[in-house]
Amino acid sequence: MIRSEFAAASSKLGDFGKSTEGLKLKSESLNKQMELQKAKVAALTRSYNESVEKKGADAKATENFRIRLNYAIADMNKMENELNEVNREIEIQSSGFTKLGKSLEGIGSKMKNIGDGFSSVGKKLSISVTAPIVAAGTGLVKLANDFETAHNTIRIGTGATGEALKGLEEDFKSVYTSFNTSMEDASTVVADLNTKTGLSGKSLQQLSLQMLKLARITGEDMNTLIPAATRMFQDAGIGAEEYGDALDYTFKVSQSTGIGVGKLQQLMTQFCGPLRQMGFDWKTSAAMLGKFEKGRGKY
Repeated sequence: MIRSEFAAASSKLGDFGKSTEGLKLKSESLNKQMELQKAKVAALTRSYNESVEKKGADAKATENFRIRLNYAIADMNKMENELNEVNREIEIQSSGFTKLGKSLEGIGSKMKNIGDGFSSVGKKLSISVTAPIVAAGTGLVKLANDFETAHNTIRIGTGATGEALKGLEEDFKSVYTSFNTSMEDASTVVADLNTKTGLSGKSLQQLSLQMLKLARITGEDMNTLIPAATRMFQDAGIGAEEYGDALDYTFKVSQSTGIGVGKLQQLMTQFCGPLRQMGFDWKTSAAMLGKFEKGRGKY
């Protein structure tokens, strides 16, 4: 609602609205957004602390509150930075207009109130929250930088722009908030799997989550598993609708035979083509290769 009011008012200001008046309007809009975001952070902080007390810091519900709080604080930090830039530009453009002095004083007063409120919220954060996100100072800067780094990983890694890039960023957010992982790993798996498989949306999100879980369970390097799995998909003739099944099945074979998942996928890349010509499907080939490894057979 606030953003729509700002857009409507800005459209009526013409060229002057794009300078001083437009910036003042944007500053007021950002102040309102900051006040709402501050309230959201306070509410999430209370919910998180209550969940810690009732369900424990390691509970899934508590983890979900922590992730939501991460995002809320990061959004507040971005708003604050944008507001500072707008107010700085107002000062530059209005240096010759004395009538704007009182207006700028009002903006400064609002900023002080927001800052005081934000500091109050920060004092209420429990140690278990401030440890991973460091709710003030350099911690907030780092959190914002992590989001920016994740964005760049996806943008540069995929070469996507416009709506395609926005879609991938949504995929990243879904993956990151659905599994306890770093922003770096979440952005990497989304970017790499999109590039190597062409998937996006729900199918990309589901495969990304499977890959992260597989790396976590097996202890294998995700940067090794991703290329091994995607080459296996292609060389073993596995269709996109079976990607998830293929990851699950290679893990099961690994568990029953002792062969590493990455090693099995590499063997499937190497031998599934010839085995397919002999009439073996990819599941049979995976089971055979796993048994050969278990029996120290030679391929």
